[in-house]
This record gives sequence, C-alpha cells and structure tokens, in this order.
Amino acid sequence: MTDLNSGRTCLHLIVSTGESAMSDCLQQCCEGDSIVFLDVGVLHLLGSLEQSALPDNVNVCFSLEDLQARGLLETANRQGVQVKDARAVASLLLEHEHCLTWT
Repeated sequence: MTDLNSGRTCLHLIVSTGESAMSDCLQQCCEGDSIVFLDVGVLHLLGSLEQSALPDNVNVCFSLEDLQARGLLETANRQGVQVKDARAVASLLLEHEHCLTWT
C-alpha cells in the first residue's frame, strides 16, 4: 500500500466505532502523525488501543467535548489518556500537512 504521508505528517480523525476505521488508520499512520478520536470515535476509549501497534512518536488524544457528551471524561482521566478541547484539536490542523477522516 502506498504511504499517504510521503514524509509529511498527517492528522488522523477517527469518528466512528468501527474496527475498520481503526485498522485503516493504523495502516497509514506514520511517525510524527497525530490521531484524534472525535464524535462517537471516543468510544474507542472503552476498548483497547494497542499502543504497540502505533509507530514511534504518534500523538494520540481524545476530544474533550465528545468525551463530556458521552459521560466518559472521568474514565479518560482515570486511564490517563490525552484530552484536548476543540481549540487544541483545531490547532493540530495547523501542525500537519494532511488530514484524513476514518469512518
């Protein structure tokens, strides 16, 4: 499969609970990329994200507002995952040349 990043970083938005969204994202994720779980994608918090499946230096975070909307903020805090508000997520768009949404 062709590497979509071509040496550039990508912001990956996971917006669904589907296993294919996660596996497709991981197949294209490269060092320096960021993964943000948004909308119902934050429900991946309840599963197991295989950190070992991620390339080195991949930033993984969850949307504060979407966690709050689903009553999962306390769970996220207990698990110690990185949580970003909408402004911080938007700033990630400026940090990456590409953005892909996985559904």
